[in-house]
Amino acid sequence: MSPEVNILGVDEETEVMATVPQSAPNGGGSDAAPSSILSRLRKKAESQQADKFIDLPVGGEFGNMLQIRYKPLRPEEMDSFIEGKTDQQLSQVVAMTMDMMARSCIGVFTYDPETEIKEELRDGGQPMYLDNRLAMMLELPQPGGVPMTSREIISCLFGYNGPAISKHGNALADWMQDPKASQQTS
Repeated sequence: MSPEVNILGVDEETEVMATVPQSAPNGGGSDAAPSSILSRLRKKAESQQADKFIDLPVGGEFGNMLQIRYKPLRPEEMDSFIEGKTDQQLSQVVAMTMDMMARSCIGVFTYDPETEIKEELRDGGQPMYLDNRLAMMLELPQPGGVPMTSREIISCLFGYNGPAISKHGNALADWMQDPKASQQTS
C-alpha cells in the first residue's frame, strides 16, 4: 500500500479535504470505479469543458422567429471587455448589456413556428453576428447608408426598448453564471 497525502483546500466559505494515494499521478488515476465519486467528478469535469451555448429569442414583433445564439464569455474576454470602460460607461447599464450581447454572440437563427425548423442565418457561408451584415440582410433602416454598429443593430432589433434589451441581457447573464448545458428555445 502506498503512503497517502492529505490535501486541504480552504477558502472563506468552503473547506475541502481529500486523501489521495501518493503514487497517483496528478492526484488521480484510471482506477476509479464507475460509481465512485472520483469517476463522477471526472465526468462532471469533462462536461464542464464542453462548448455551451444558449439561443434566446429577440421577442417583440419578432417573437421567437429571430433568435440569437450566445456563448459564455471567458474570464479574459470579460476582463478585456470591462478593462477599456470608464466609470461613466460602467454606469450605462443598457449600453454595457448590448456590448456583452455583441461580444458573446456566436450566431443568429430563424425559427419557423409553423414548421418548427430552425436555421442559422449565413452570409457567403459565414455565420451572422450582431454586425452590419445582419442589418443589411434584415433591411434595417441605415440612415445615410452608414454601416450600423452592434449597439445600433441591437437597439433596432429590440424596437429601441431599453427594458426589453435589459431583460434579454439579464437572461443571458443569468445563464452565463451557470451554463450547465446548451439550451435551445423554440
